[in-house]
Amino acid sequence: SGLDNQKKLVKLFLGGNRIEAISGLDSLEGLVQLSLEDNEIRFIEGLDSLNSLKLLYLKRNEIRDIDNLDSLVKLGSLELNGNPIDQQRNAAKIEKLKACLTRFEM
Repeated sequence: SGLDNQKKLVKLFLGGNRIEAISGLDSLEGLVQLSLEDNEIRFIEGLDSLNSLKLLYLKRNEIRDIDNLDSLVKLGSLELNGNPIDQQRNAAKIEKLKACLTRFEM
């Protein structure tokens, strides 16, 4: 991707770009903040290599399930407001996130 040479990038703001899938971020190992609000993202994916990520903003997308966050061991803040998340199907994951994150909005 065009971000391959940006290994020192700490913050990335991609809100409002009609992005449908999270991809091409594998080389951004030092990324601390990722803002992807106001897009068309359906799945939380493509974040496995972002070991330094502390702040993740996914407000106002099309996300229904909370998945693929286990590898984000430094994550402290997650915003999922404005997504059609299935509360019943994701109840256990929601409780786990509320317990371990400093800030969790949904």
